[in-house]
Amino acid sequence: MTRWAPWLGLATSLAAVFMQLLDATIVNVALPSIAVDLAAPVSMQLLMVSIYTLSFACTLITAARIGDILGRRRVFLVALAAFVLASVACGLAQDPGTLVFSRALQGVAAGCMSAQTFAII
Repeated sequence: MTRWAPWLGLATSLAAVFMQLLDATIVNVALPSIAVDLAAPVSMQLLMVSIYTLSFACTLITAARIGDILGRRRVFLVALAAFVLASVACGLAQDPGTLVFSRALQGVAAGCMSAQTFAII
């Protein structure tokens, strides 16, 4: 198993990067349906799209430093768990505000994962 451990770590890291990039763009595709289902005004639609990228970008430098202090693997795994929980919250959102808040949490978790991914590789 130790022979495959580095490759498993690489595959996990790359899968996380794929999920981050997918979530950055998926709302653009689904926005018309989301807007109708949640009765979201235009201002909330704009936030749904942009809050993920904004929170992602604002988290990167701080998350890299936290990874230096607490350990990259630990921070990556906590961020991955937070990302999954935030994704579930996005799927269960019943109003625009909840979706925007969940997308912000998703972006923070993605930023934490991304900072650790590059350092781990």
